[in-house]
Amino acid sequence: MTDENLVKAHTHDGATRPAVEAKADKGFAAKFKSEITEYHNYAVHAEGGGGVDARSNGPLPALNGWCHDQSGVIGKSETKSGVKGESTQGHGGEFAAKNKGSGVRGSSALGYGGQFEATDIKGSPIRLMPQTVGAFNEAPKLSAVGRPGELKVVQNDQGDCTLWICVKGAGGTFPLIRAAAWAKVQLGPAYIGTL
Repeated sequence: MTDENLVKAHTHDGATRPAVEAKADKGFAAKFKSEITEYHNYAVHAEGGGGVDARSNGPLPALNGWCHDQSGVIGKSETKSGVKGESTQGHGGEFAAKNKGSGVRGSSALGYGGQFEATDIKGSPIRLMPQTVGAFNEAPKLSAVGRPGELKVVQNDQGDCTLWICVKGAGGTFPLIRAAAWAKVQLGPAYIGTL
């Protein structure tokens, strides 16, 4: 290989057609790979008003990012959102972690680590999914390996929910020296919704 581009394309100023267009009935229409693993050696580097426009009408994602030991996708912006997701009927964004990783992690130096909003009064900014634990008297069976600050909503077999917070984390690894301690969050009376 040489230092020259294997593929180079451009359109004239004001043209609305893409510089490169690829289509395949099956498989990949185009595949890019960088053999150099040093930083800033991208398989695809796109700049411009849109950068990359990926669309899919089938069961596979329009754009798939994968990496062994780094972020699969990185989004950066000086003034707007680094990554933005929108959906007409589904979730605007969906994240999942296998094993012990966090599904979503947010941080900020001076602002909020996370901000949630429901634009309609009938909606709620956030929902903690209840964990059904069956019948219990004073306290349900809670995790012995909890970490301080964890919030958990538990639901009994009658459909009643209570909120719990981990106030003291577990000590040691295995076997545990000390199990985590939980406290019930005391709430006021329940009221029936009318909207």
